[in-house]
Amino acid sequence: MASAFVQRVAGFVREQGLFAHPGGVVVATSGGADSMALTAVMNRLRGMALVRLPLVAAHVHHGLRGRDADADEAFAADMARRFDMRFVRRAVDVRSYAGRHRLSIETAGRQLRRAALAEIAAETGCRTVATGHHMDDNAETLIQRLARGTGYRGLCGIRPIVDFNGLRFVRPLLCVRRAQIEAYLRHAGLSWRTDVTNADCRFRRNFIRHRLLPEIARGSSGRPLTESLFDLSRAAQRLSWVIGEAVDAAWSRAVEVGPDTVSIDVRVMTSLSPPARVELIRRALSAAGCGLRAVTSGHYERLVALADDDGRGRQMDLPGRFTARREHGRVMIQPATDDEIRTTKYERQATLCTGGRVRFGPFVIESRLLDAEGADLAAFRRGKDPRVEWFDADAVGQALVVRGRKPGDRFMPLGGLLAKKVGKFLTDQKVPADVRRQVLVFENQGGILWVCPVRMSEAAKVTGRTRRILEVRVSSATGQV
Repeated sequence: MASAFVQRVAGFVREQGLFAHPGGVVVATSGGADSMALTAVMNRLRGMALVRLPLVAAHVHHGLRGRDADADEAFAADMARRFDMRFVRRAVDVRSYAGRHRLSIETAGRQLRRAALAEIAAETGCRTVATGHHMDDNAETLIQRLARGTGYRGLCGIRPIVDFNGLRFVRPLLCVRRAQIEAYLRHAGLSWRTDVTNADCRFRRNFIRHRLLPEIARGSSGRPLTESLFDLSRAAQRLSWVIGEAVDAAWSRAVEVGPDTVSIDVRVMTSLSPPARVELIRRALSAAGCGLRAVTSGHYERLVALADDDGRGRQMDLPGRFTARREHGRVMIQPATDDEIRTTKYERQATLCTGGRVRFGPFVIESRLLDAEGADLAAFRRGKDPRVEWFDADAVGQALVVRGRKPGDRFMPLGGLLAKKVGKFLTDQKVPADVRRQVLVFENQGGILWVCPVRMSEAAKVTGRTRRILEVRVSSATGQV
């Protein structure tokens, strides 16, 4: 069993050329099952001359779990000594970083962990970092991306190799499942640490792992779902490579990168296949410094239409305070001027008490209590004014805070499974620019309850158990919204 497991990983390493990069390898070692299997397998691959020396075991202490995290570090250090690897640790403050940058704990931890591993690689002279991502991780990534909407690049899942600022990150265990990893460790007589927070389904990834994926798998037949999703990822990666080759060949003829503007030759762009056009635009946006995380399929469609000049307009707004315009046979991408940025800025927030009335910016906001027993929710939904909403009054609490949008705002849209960034949700829903500029956010201590006038959240929706309904109505102080 152990030998077959190692041989499978070794075959994947050879097929993907994971350790073709010169220099030693940093092995990310958390103490969990995935990283313990990775450490043990890397030791075996070293004996098979498939990896370069030195091997450095790297542990990142996130400062989140007190004595348990200290015990993880001690365990990882002991495992490194057992396999004759140098052990290097880094401590990071995930909670403070998340607060400063308005990130989730998961995202903050991922960013700090990657930066710490890069520091350790530079310190030890290594050019490659190996991490313990496996087939189940890839499946979870695909489900997460499908839930929020994705294209073929998202379907590529976790790639075996990712180059980041001259450093190569590789995933040797992508070809095996979590169950196979744990079976290998038991057969080899190796133990591992368990992070209890990995069972907390308040975290999106854990919810997908423990609830959503098993439910989907129960409805599938034949081979394991994780293997089918892995095959889907590999097919998408092959497609990505073909499209990338076409764009590489066209780039120098199609794109000019200046100090303030990136421009695309419309004639060259329209000669490419539709997927290659989108990839060309994506690379151009990246070269311009326009953050790609907030760019959606709607933005790409409008940029393609801008190049085709099909009458939808010769200029458009882009995320990150950028604009694109059609000019002299080129699409010009550049930072927006102050005159072009027209999003409404609210200088304060207001508190709306139950049954109260408040003036906020150009709006008057009123609330009143209704008896749920006599309320017809279905009729309300059918003829609903988008600036009127019903909430479970007991779930809301004593008061609502109303404010404008802020970077990083997230909420769980009504009818959705996962939380989304408000900005991305508005883009996905193709909310017109004039509406986006005047969006109001209603929240209580638990989070955002309504992105007015677009969608309320799941958090305080009216249900069959609701006793009292809080109706909130937004109207213009001048009589026109």
